[in-house]
Amino acid sequence: MTSSTSPQTTVGRATAILRARIVSGSYPPEAPLPLLQSLAASLDVGMQSLHEALGRLAAEGLIARGIRRRPYVLTEPATPSPVARVAHHLRSGVADGVYAPGQEISVFALVETMGVSWPVAELGCTWARHEGYLRNHPCRSGHVLIAGEPADYCLPEPPGPAVLPSDQLEPVLSGRGT
Repeated sequence: MTSSTSPQTTVGRATAILRARIVSGSYPPEAPLPLLQSLAASLDVGMQSLHEALGRLAAEGLIARGIRRRPYVLTEPATPSPVARVAHHLRSGVADGVYAPGQEISVFALVETMGVSWPVAELGCTWARHEGYLRNHPCRSGHVLIAGEPADYCLPEPPGPAVLPSDQLEPVLSGRGT
């Protein structure tokens, strides 16, 4: 496997490449995907990463997987899972310019607008982060940032006065004040 400076993870990159191949028609409907070993080699990923990418595509409704059967492209995409809907919403929002680089998104807002549970929204964000569309917010739990230029969300609070005024200092020193 080759290392990359891209923010995408191996699984995210493999998922994005396979999704593009399916949507473009490189893998026709009802046709099985190539043998997993050759598919992993062509994507330059390990088998575990490939299986996770295929699981995401199945959750998105693009492919079907069966026991002792090669994954195949569905003729009509199946209804995607709620996690896949959240990830798709974030991907398309970035692609369509709805979300700007560095923009902060509350996971709670995704829960409210998409009608999904908190764990589903977080997992959808994880998928989008693995594909390079999001990054974790550096200092706010429950928030993510659209990948791109960093925003100044974590500026420290300005320091208070260095010295208390003398009328406030006396009660503190004598133990009578707060």
